[in-house]
Amino acid sequence: MTVPSTQQTVATSKGLSVENALTCVAVTVALHAHDDRWIATITTRQPHHGLIETGGFPDDNVLFRVRGVFHPDRQHLVLTLKGSGAYHADLGVEAAGQQLAQELTPCLDAAANPN
Repeated sequence: MTVPSTQQTVATSKGLSVENALTCVAVTVALHAHDDRWIATITTRQPHHGLIETGGFPDDNVLFRVRGVFHPDRQHLVLTLKGSGAYHADLGVEAAGQQLAQELTPCLDAAANPN
């Protein structure tokens, strides 16, 4: 079975550091720690690859998990959200992915323009 997933591309400003981009992803995902559908624990953080993942991202059939990959040369961050319940039931990944991207944008903008 296919695991329900969605991908969102978020534009970033020139000059945003990899570390700041990954921190914004971590902070934004943490906003969902109270929601039983989300795994908000960061399990992979590799700044040299611009990569951050939450709770067993490669696993199937396990709630909402996020992978963020920052591409500073292309000035964007790609968010992949996977989320399934029992029998790979879609937990609403498309709406959750759009919400996550919207919540992430102000942090990315502030991190790129600290003044």
